Amino acid sequence: MFTNEISGATNLTFWEALRAENQGSRDVENTFPEPLREPILRKAQFSTVSRINDLVSMLYKTFEHDLFAGERILIFPDKPKQKQEGIVRDKAIFSATQDRPKMVRVFVRLPNDGQNETVVDEKHVARPPRTFTKITLRSFLKHCIQKDSHNGAPWVVKEEIARQYNIPTQLPIHLRPETIRAEKKARDTAQKGKGRTRELPIIMNGNTNNKSAASLSAKASAKPHAQGGQFSELQFTQPPPPPIKYPIEDLELPLKKDLVPRPALKGFRQSDLFPTDDASNDDMEFEPFSVGPLLETWNTLNVFAQYFAIENFTFDDFAGAMFLASEKVPCELFTEVHCAVLKKLVSVEKEVWAQSLTVVDDDESGDEVVSVSDGPEESEPQITLRSSQRTQAKSAANEQVNGTSKDVKLHRAEDMLEDDEWVERLAMRDFTNGGWQLIMVGVLDQLSHKVAFKTECERILKHLAPVDKEASRATARNEYMKLDVNLRIAALQIIVMLAVETRPFKDHMEECLQEATSIRKERTSFQQQKKQLVKELMELETERKLLRPEEPTEASETQANGVPASESINDQDGEQDDKRNQISDSEAGSDDEDQPPRVVNRRISDRATTLKRKREESERKVEQQKKVKAETKEAKQYLKVLDDIQNRKDEIRAVEEEVEALDDDLRQNSCYRTKVIGRDRYYNRYYWFERNAMAFEGDAESAVAAERYANGRFWIQGPDKLDRQGIIDMNPEDEKKYRQQAGMTVQERKNLEEGSTKLESANDWGFYDTPEELDNLIAWLEKKGEREKSLRRDLEQCRSQIVDCMERRKKHLDEVKDKHDAMENKVVGIATRKKTNIDATNIKYPCTLWKNTTALSSIGQLHSDGPVAKKGKKQQRKPREESAVPEKRTTRQGTRNK
Repeated sequence: MFTNEISGATNLTFWEALRAENQGSRDVENTFPEPLREPILRKAQFSTVSRINDLVSMLYKTFEHDLFAGERILIFPDKPKQKQEGIVRDKAIFSATQDRPKMVRVFVRLPNDGQNETVVDEKHVARPPRTFTKITLRSFLKHCIQKDSHNGAPWVVKEEIARQYNIPTQLPIHLRPETIRAEKKARDTAQKGKGRTRELPIIMNGNTNNKSAASLSAKASAKPHAQGGQFSELQFTQPPPPPIKYPIEDLELPLKKDLVPRPALKGFRQSDLFPTDDASNDDMEFEPFSVGPLLETWNTLNVFAQYFAIENFTFDDFAGAMFLASEKVPCELFTEVHCAVLKKLVSVEKEVWAQSLTVVDDDESGDEVVSVSDGPEESEPQITLRSSQRTQAKSAANEQVNGTSKDVKLHRAEDMLEDDEWVERLAMRDFTNGGWQLIMVGVLDQLSHKVAFKTECERILKHLAPVDKEASRATARNEYMKLDVNLRIAALQIIVMLAVETRPFKDHMEECLQEATSIRKERTSFQQQKKQLVKELMELETERKLLRPEEPTEASETQANGVPASESINDQDGEQDDKRNQISDSEAGSDDEDQPPRVVNRRISDRATTLKRKREESERKVEQQKKVKAETKEAKQYLKVLDDIQNRKDEIRAVEEEVEALDDDLRQNSCYRTKVIGRDRYYNRYYWFERNAMAFEGDAESAVAAERYANGRFWIQGPDKLDRQGIIDMNPEDEKKYRQQAGMTVQERKNLEEGSTKLESANDWGFYDTPEELDNLIAWLEKKGEREKSLRRDLEQCRSQIVDCMERRKKHLDEVKDKHDAMENKVVGIATRKKTNIDATNIKYPCTLWKNTTALSSIGQLHSDGPVAKKGKKQQRKPREESAVPEKRTTRQGTRNK
């Protein structure tokens, strides 16, 4: 996939991107104002703004209201009858004074009035719409400027455009790469040595060039080189080197003293797929070079299961079906996958969608291919080969590969099908009774005329159409059922590659892109809603703090203890009266000797005290009732605020769940490429396939939803040739230098650190399937390395989900093994022998349990049943009971998994 550098459009082929860029360049040349080009390019030349969008915003703000001579503008007078067009001749700027503000006058030539000119204020002129916008400016800059890849590199006008406008191209000294690196090094040194003075005076023949020499003379006199009472040389201790700033290049890290090799990898074998060792094809085994294509094909079919109209399936079932399918053990998964992919190569109208099947390459057919007409090419090419052209193309290809026009006959594929008979059979969906196997022979034979596919296709055709057997439909069917598993994988990978290059598949990709865009918009709306809810929650929290009730007082504590406030007040008043009476009696007794006795009316005094106490009590009750009412109102309002806070929290939690679901939908729609989690020090690639546009627990509506896993392994792929060059496979000089630093070569270090299960090339694969192995791998990764630090961080983030998938796979395999052991130990009677044999086969080979319920629900039959039956002629096949018909799916993988 390529990207249009002018418009930013993605998901294009090379030729589509090239044509789009050429068209975009012509559009920029025709639409962007010529007077603006030179000043904008001069302003952008040597600009150090890092991002193109920031540069566009800066230039647009600078030139938005700035007019230049020769520009076409629109004039808007104060009382306009209609707007007028004009061309800027000149512009005058009058500086601001005390009497008047700054003014700009534009001299405009009116083309409709001959040589007439007018002077207008800049407020009454404007550029025509869509001539100078951020979009056009960005396209113009993308067309005219470029920058290097190093940090701090400036934007530079392309050389041919710079010559056109006489723009200097010599890079200033302060912007050159070596200057930038030197400045960065100086800044780092100054930062590291901050707060530490370093004075290294130079003293030669007793003459000092530094004033600090006097302060160091005492230290230097300890080891003088006396020569006439003068110092000839001083030795100073160099400061320690600055500390290393991690992370650094992984292979620059020293080898650990307590070296622990990487946890041993497991290889993929057929014995891991079945609970017993008596599989039907004991003479076959998965070759290491077939594991990558097997994973690639499984990943593509599962990610685009909706497009191919097939049910999701686990990697174990897929590998088991590819290995197991035979005449003795029929497997619906094996047949349905081939038929579903073949249907995407040719339409029912006999239109060939796969581009590699339409015409023969020009370099393969030589000078024999003659153009049919001189008219324009058709927009949708059809099959154009005839028997003569097929013969010429095949002879030309054989000459190119074998160096001779006479080729030994390796297979009888051409005898099985005449010319383009496979296209007609595929258009009719003739899949039954060996039909799809015969079509596979035709497709592979068609591709064998292309040099890129010749070797692989002929290797497969030698087994499918052997020269020593009859060229018939039955031969193709029988030989395909006996075909080696590695050749089966290669054949299926070829037709899957053909299917993903068709126009319908690209249209499906565009639909996924549009769906992802709508999901992003919906997620943005939920995020904005969450932001508003959080703001409201903060306001409610502030209100709650203001309405929070005060701490309980002594009066409230007395009421809380069950003693009414009025009774406590009466008791206090009674005690005070008794004390008052005692004081009055003592005073009266002390004065009896000096004064005559005085008569006191206690009844009047008691009545006055009682009235006063009742009055105060009534006032206190009124105040208390008012306070209780106020507290009750505040309490109700406080409780209401608490309810609102809880409601806002619930709403925020619901919005967050929606955002998480949308993030998962967005991840499942990100199906453009298989993403790598990261790479280690030796550029081994790490894959977790459930992360690539799949549901972590499998499709919720799938027939195998009970298994709740898709792959259940964590895969590692070896480095490819490009990664090895310069890193592992060094040139002699670099290898010698690395040996001096590390004591060994990179390859020797790789052998030590990876142990016995090292991966040497991209064809080598290994996996982990237990949590302990994954934890040991994470511990083995180095935190101080650039690549492994990022890989370790990502693994720690998704560790729990990877472990869940591993445990669910182990649990499922244990259940299958327990059922198989129970079936073997069970004594089977004669009356139920047939039914028990079927159940035993399904338990022994779990891949045979898979059913394509997606095809049953969408087209009413299986892909392998042939052409879709029309209503009224053939009864539509009903879905099976164990696979409920799913509702209309809302995402590419199906409805959301809760």
